[in-house]
Amino acid sequence: MLAFSVEDSGIGIPLEKQQLIFEAFQQADGSTNRKFGGTGLGLSICRELSRLLGGEIRVNSETGRGSTFTLYLPAQGMIMPKDRTRTVVAETKPALFSLEKPQEQTQVTDDRQDLVQGDHPLLIIEDDAVYAERLRDLSQARGYKTVVALTGAEGLYYAQTYRPTAILLDIFLPDTDGWSLLKSLKNDPVLQSIPVHIISAGDEPRHNLQGAVSFLNKAASREDFEAIFARIAEHLPSSEKKILVLTGTQLRSQSLTGWLAERNFQINTQFVTSLPEALLRLQHQEFHCLLMDAGEASEAVLATLDQLHGALGTHQIPFILFLDQDLSPTDESRFKKVSDVIIRNSPLAKDRLLDELELFLFKVESQPVVPKANVVMAEKALKGKKILLVDDDMRNVFSLSTLLEEYEMDTITAGDGRESLEVLQNNPDTDLILMDVMMPEMDGYEAIQHIRANPQFQELPIIALTAKAMQGDREKSIQAGASDYISKPVDTKQLLSLLRVWLSRG
Repeated sequence: MLAFSVEDSGIGIPLEKQQLIFEAFQQADGSTNRKFGGTGLGLSICRELSRLLGGEIRVNSETGRGSTFTLYLPAQGMIMPKDRTRTVVAETKPALFSLEKPQEQTQVTDDRQDLVQGDHPLLIIEDDAVYAERLRDLSQARGYKTVVALTGAEGLYYAQTYRPTAILLDIFLPDTDGWSLLKSLKNDPVLQSIPVHIISAGDEPRHNLQGAVSFLNKAASREDFEAIFARIAEHLPSSEKKILVLTGTQLRSQSLTGWLAERNFQINTQFVTSLPEALLRLQHQEFHCLLMDAGEASEAVLATLDQLHGALGTHQIPFILFLDQDLSPTDESRFKKVSDVIIRNSPLAKDRLLDELELFLFKVESQPVVPKANVVMAEKALKGKKILLVDDDMRNVFSLSTLLEEYEMDTITAGDGRESLEVLQNNPDTDLILMDVMMPEMDGYEAIQHIRANPQFQELPIIALTAKAMQGDREKSIQAGASDYISKPVDTKQLLSLLRVWLSRG
C-alpha cells in the first residue's frame, strides 16, 4: 500500500465522532450551499474516491492536539486515466486494503470446503473466534452452510466469492470498522442487495443503520437471535413476499394496487387504514416491507412510524414513506431516521416506488424473480446511454462519472452552465443531463431554461443535482424545466433508480 498523511494542529476530533465526520452530511448538514463556507461534502467525497481507487481513509485524532488523516491506496493494479473524463480501474470491486486475495482464516472451522455450485451460505464476519463459533453453531443448527471471516478484508472477499444469503457483521474488526465494510458492501452493485444484520457489543446508532436490516447487541437473548434467523429465512428465494400498506384513503389503495399489478410482482399486499389495525397485523404476521401513505408530513406521522418500529422490535423491515410534498432539511433528517426511503408524489412516483420495492423484495436470489422482460428493459435503459454531467467540482465529476461508466454508460462533462450549452450542441445525441444547480458563470437553473428554449431538447430528461436541499428547491428546478431532482451527496441507489425511470421512457 501507499500511504499519504495530512496532519494539522487544530482542535482535534473526539473519538466518538471520528467516524461520524465522514457520514454526518448524509443528513441535513449537507444542505449548505458550498459557495458559502462549504457543504461538508469534502470528507464524504474523499472517502468515496478512495473506495473507487481501491483504498480507504483513516483518521487519528485527540481533542486539543490536532488530527492526522491518512489515505491508503494500493501500490499496484491501477491504470492511469487516458483523459480527464474517463478513469479505468483494473479492479472494479470495492477493496478495503489490497486488491490481492487476503489470507484465509483457519481458527474457526466452517463449510467453505463443502460448498457446491448454487449454494448461498450465511457469512459471519466476526473477529472473536469463540463468538464466531457460537454464531456458526446457531447457523448450522438451522440448516445453513456457514462461512466465517475474522477480518473485514476476508469478509469482503468471501462475500464476493460466495454471494451469501445473508451476512452477520461485527462492527469492531481488527482491520477496519464494520460501518466502512457495510458501505463497501452496499456500494458494490453485485453485493448491495445481500441483507446485512449487525451484531455488535456497542450501542445501536441513533440514526439509521446505513443499509443494514437489523442491529442486535451481542448480549441479546437467545430469542432475539432466533428472530434474526427467522428474518434471514424470510428473504430466501422460496419465501413469499408480503407488503403491509398503511393508507388513509380507499382511492389511494386502488391506485397502489394498480401500480403493483403493472410490474407483475409475486407479492401478497395487505391494506390497512389505521394504526391499531397495522399493529395487529404486525403482531400476527411477518411482512417484508411496510409502505406508509402519509399524505402530509406531520408529528403524528413521526409518532406512527415510531410505534410501528417499536411493534417490530428486532424484526425491523424496510419502511417506505410516501408523501405529497417536499420536506425541509430539518424534517428530511428527522423522517430519514424512521424510514428507509422517502418518495414524493409526482408523475414519476409510481416508477420510483416500484423500483424501490424491487430492490427491497427481490434482492437475494441468484436469478431475478421479476419478469425477464423487465430485467432486459432495465439493462437496456442504462447500457450505452450518453449522459451529460454538469458540475464545477471535479471531485463530483470523477465520482459520478466513474459510477456511470461502471454501468456502461458514456459520460461527457461540462464545468458550468454556459459550457454545458456548448457541449450539448456538439452532442445532440445526449440521452440525459445531470445538472448541478449551483455553479459560477451560469447556474443550473438558467442553463436548464436555455436548453428548454431549444425545441430540439424540450423532451430531453434533465435531473437537477444540488447540495442546497432547501424547501422549495425542487419546485424551482421543475419550474426551470428540470424533469426531476436529487440532492447531494447523491444516493447511488436513488440515482440509478431515477436514471432507469427516465432512460426507459424513450
